[in-house]
Amino acid sequence: MIDPATARRLLRRIEPLLAEQRACWLLRSRPGGLDDSIRELDRLRHQLIGAAHA
Repeated sequence: MIDPATARRLLRRIEPLLAEQRACWLLRSRPGGLDDSIRELDRLRHQLIGAAHA
């Protein structure tokens, strides 16, 4: 299990990555695949949220 302080630090780093992935995807790919493109990062984000509040 990840400690809450580390989870919060990683959450601050992952949010800009998700935004950048969305922007890049929309520039280069079809919009219909965006959700699939960010699914794994979003799953990690949700796990970090849980760990940050543990």
